[in-house]
Parts: sequence; C-alpha cells; structure tokens
Amino acid sequence: MWTFSQGKRRAGLCLAVPDKTVKWCAVSEHENTKCISFRDHMKTVLPPDGPRLACVKKTSYPDCIKAISASEADAMTLDGGWVYDAGLTPNNLKPVAAEFYGSVEHPQTYYYAVAVVKKGTDFQLNQLEGKKSCHTGLGRSAGWVIPIGLLFCKLSEPRSPLEKAVSSFFSGSCVPCADPVAFPKLCQLCPGCGCSSTQPFFGYVGAFKCLKDGGGDVAFVKHTTIFEVLPEKADRD
Repeated sequence: MWTFSQGKRRAGLCLAVPDKTVKWCAVSEHENTKCISFRDHMKTVLPPDGPRLACVKKTSYPDCIKAISASEADAMTLDGGWVYDAGLTPNNLKPVAAEFYGSVEHPQTYYYAVAVVKKGTDFQLNQLEGKKSCHTGLGRSAGWVIPIGLLFCKLSEPRSPLEKAVSSFFSGSCVPCADPVAFPKLCQLCPGCGCSSTQPFFGYVGAFKCLKDGGGDVAFVKHTTIFEVLPEKADRD
C-alpha cells in the first residue's frame, strides 16, 4: 500500500508547515470514520499552531486520484496496481511513503501475487480458461495487473478493451471497480462491482471471500492473504 500526494506536495504529514491543513481522501464511510478518528487524535498530540488533518470523502479510488490532482485533497493510500495510473499526466501524483511487509529485522515493500484455489481442485494455472475468477479490483496489482498480464497471450483477439477479452476468457468473474453495464460478466459473481472496502468482495479479503462463498474457482491475491484470513493452520487445511 502506498501513500500518494500531488507532485508539488512531496512532504509527508510530519513535514507539513504549521499553517497547512492536509486533506486526506477517504473511500467509503468506514475509511472516512477512521480518518476522522485519526484527525481527532492528532489534535491531542500536536501543538495548537501545528499541522491539521481534514477528511475528504469520495466514492472510489479513481475519484480520490482525481481529487488530489484537482487540489481538492492532498493525500490517500493506494494499491500498488494503481501507482502507474496515478503518476500519469494529468494526475502527476507521487508516492511519499510505502507500507512495510515482513518483520522488523527483514522489512520489505513488496509482496507476491498468487492464485488460490479450493482444496481438491484438479486444474492447473495453464487451465484457467472457462473458470470463474475472483479479483481484488480492476487495475490492482496482485488481483488484476499481474495475473492478467501472465494470461494476456491466452486471451482471444481482439485484446482491447482488455476487460472484454477477460470476460470472454473466464466464464464469470468478480472484478470490483469494473463497469457492470459494459462488462456484465466481470460482475457476475459480485453484482454491481462495488469499488470500496465496504463491498464484501472488494480487495484481498473480498477476493478470498468470493472464492470461499461466492462461487469462484480461483482467486488472485497476495501471498499473505490466506494467513491473514485463516490464521489457524487447521482452517487452512
């Protein structure tokens, strides 16, 4: 997970000038509530003339990217898969912080993209055509960019738009943030393709839930997801 700001605003919260209010862009009511709590706690630890935090609520990550670009907000957290798009013109956003994975002794800012299937599944990675797929979100790294990149040569022509080619490859999918009108098969396993953490099948946990409860055959997530969702080995077995 990356924290983004517009190119001309490279400083993080701790470096903000005293009269600066940093406007944090939140997606969903839940995320906005966390932002408000963070804002209120900051007031108790910062001096009266110190930096301030304000919360700006949007309905999707692309909307937050546009808001920062338009100076309606200053920063947000963003999945690595959207890093490229956020940095393109006219957005011109810059990463200012990255989430560490691993241990204190061996910190890392990367993770592995994996395909997860149910126990007893008898198909291989090169046999995914016609299966039902669960993704973290359109344009996200482990759930879309990496797996679809690996499958690209197997997609039928024409491959543009990519969403249409993926719709033809899988028999049904859940791809949060996809256009449910233009690509209904991408929302077959999650009607509406909601694009925020309030949606049950959004993100890493959501893709795993889609596999477990939503009728999917394969879920594309990061390598730590199954351990986060099922911490007990007995549940994973």
